[in-house]
Amino acid sequence: MSEWKVVYSEQAERDLHNIFEYIAFSLLEPEIAKNQSRRIMDAVAKLNKMPLRYPLYEREPWHSKGLR
Repeated sequence: MSEWKVVYSEQAERDLHNIFEYIAFSLLEPEIAKNQSRRIMDAVAKLNKMPLRYPLYEREPWHSKGLR
C-alpha cells in the first residue's frame, strides 16, 4: 500500500491551535485540550494510509488540489 503525504494548511494549523487555546484557557481544561488536539491529529494522520476514506472538499480551489 502506498503512503500519501499529509500537509496541514496554515488555516488548519491556526484552527487546531485555536481549538486547543479555547479549551485550555477559556474552559480551563488543559488536559482535555491536549487530548482533543491529539484525537484530531491522530485522525488526520490516518489520511497517510487511506486518504480516500474521506470525500474531497467541495469548494475550489481546494477540490481541484485534492484537499480532503
